[in-house]
Amino acid sequence: MKKTYFLMLLALVFLVFSCRSELDNLQENESKSVSSKKSFSSRLISLKTVQEEVKSFNSIQAKFTNSKLAKSVTAKSFNNNYLYRKLENTETGTITYTLPLNSYSAAKPYYFIQQIIVASSDMETVQYLKIIPNNAPAYKTQDVLKNLTGSIELYDENLEMVTSTAYVNGVAQTTASSGSGNTTGKTNGECDVDIITIEVPCSTSGQHGVGESCDPGITNDAHYETTIYVTCPHTFGPPTVNTGGGSGGGSLGGGYVFDEQLNSLLTNPTFLYGDYITSPNHELLLQAVRAWIPNHVTDINGDLSDLNQRIEHFFNNDELFTNLVTYNQNTPNVPNAEAEDYSIRVYELIKWLLNNPSPQNGQLAAWGVSYFDQNRFVSWEQFENWFAGTSEGKDGEDYDAAYWDDPNLTFPTQNLPSWQNYYNAFPKDSNGNGLPGPNIYNIVGGVPKAMRDGVLSDSNPNNDRDYDNACALRVSRALNYSGVIIPNLPNQTFKGAEGKYYFLSAKKLNAWMRKTFGTNPATQNTPFNPKHIHITGIQAGVHGANLPNLLGGKKGIYSLVSSDSNWASGHGDILLPNATCINGCHFFDAPIAYIDVWILQ
Repeated sequence: MKKTYFLMLLALVFLVFSCRSELDNLQENESKSVSSKKSFSSRLISLKTVQEEVKSFNSIQAKFTNSKLAKSVTAKSFNNNYLYRKLENTETGTITYTLPLNSYSAAKPYYFIQQIIVASSDMETVQYLKIIPNNAPAYKTQDVLKNLTGSIELYDENLEMVTSTAYVNGVAQTTASSGSGNTTGKTNGECDVDIITIEVPCSTSGQHGVGESCDPGITNDAHYETTIYVTCPHTFGPPTVNTGGGSGGGSLGGGYVFDEQLNSLLTNPTFLYGDYITSPNHELLLQAVRAWIPNHVTDINGDLSDLNQRIEHFFNNDELFTNLVTYNQNTPNVPNAEAEDYSIRVYELIKWLLNNPSPQNGQLAAWGVSYFDQNRFVSWEQFENWFAGTSEGKDGEDYDAAYWDDPNLTFPTQNLPSWQNYYNAFPKDSNGNGLPGPNIYNIVGGVPKAMRDGVLSDSNPNNDRDYDNACALRVSRALNYSGVIIPNLPNQTFKGAEGKYYFLSAKKLNAWMRKTFGTNPATQNTPFNPKHIHITGIQAGVHGANLPNLLGGKKGIYSLVSSDSNWASGHGDILLPNATCINGCHFFDAPIAYIDVWILQ
């Protein structure tokens, strides 16, 4: 994933722990946008890990627990189910540990956050952030900071308020504090808030640190500069929250909303991949998992073995994420990369693999990232149509080579149908999408439907899927109702309810069309037709990668013949002008022997 951080300084710079008796006035700083992809890393860690990394953790928590404010802002007690977000700034050496302590509710209409800051000098400080929106959020995990109208209060380690800033539509207004000053800033996008504290040594000679004794007569003005940053962890894809209610949304980052869904997921003992999906390289997978959970998991605290099995296809797929690193490195070099939002394609690919887990699909996903890298203007919808299909299964009776390959077998030539007539007659729903196989058999009726009904009702469960594939029926239907006559060929074509004849095998249909419509060039038993295109499996390229370019801008009858009948004998469809097929083109999953296209006008 292209991980760009936009840091917008909110200019809440204040001085604490200095030798001065009072806080200095807040300093005004310009907002700045800094690309710091390599400067920040962010991940979720357990409370136990924070205890190990922060020396003063126990005293910090004891002070918080014993404070009056703590009792009023949250009823929660610290336990090992809590997850901190650890943000590391490699430029400053600062580490910030963030934990949401209170989520918005009617009883407590604000968010309350603890942040422990470990400076490069190993000095550990703690502060608390209280975000108070004027109006209740529309849904539980809403990004309240994006357009915050309300206020943000900052508290020190003693839980005494240091500063309060009013916001209108995400813009900081006049800051009220001891010796108040003015500051402006704006959050942007789906962002997290983090507070970075840096120790500034005494300005006089000696460069004393905070709390150190100064020379006689000199005031030590050493202090910590604490700055609230808004960090935006991604610039791609759809909103992670697009519906109200439920626990399935929320920002990928932690900080200002207690993420109940993610917390429950990562602390569920049956879930095996918590560290994996929260690592910096797997943000897109984490987002896909979060979108998948509400529709597939009834109890997020229950057995998550199904999710484990799905993620296993990522865990054992290093090639996918290696290719993604290359993709991300190349994305900034693409014109208008952010406007085109290239990463959405990879996000959709990862969602697809999560919903359709298999070793073959894992291979496709890894290859797909590289394909996207080399074909920057291919949309996910095109890619899915070309490459992400699966065979419908066996398509009717076996191919009779002795019959169809007989050089003396001929049929009367027929004209190709018009594009409009073929398109209008091709079976599809009101949105132009292909209809499932059972629907086609019901539409055609007659012998084809009786044959399918027969295998479904007999006592042999092994033949139930013999007539799942209806691609030849679809093309036959379109030809029959666009001016073409399919002949009665015993044991090769079958009579529908309306008296017309239909092919059930894509390969038989292809053989008949070659002899009836002609080919380019002509052969011993096929007439010449300049509107015909023939593409071999070798010409198609590895995984059919060459086919989008070879078929681009053409429209007509699409007929793929498979080199392995276990997949299916082939696939028949309608080729649309954007080189897609209504029921998918099967460039990747089909073992392609060749493809014939008859161009229609």
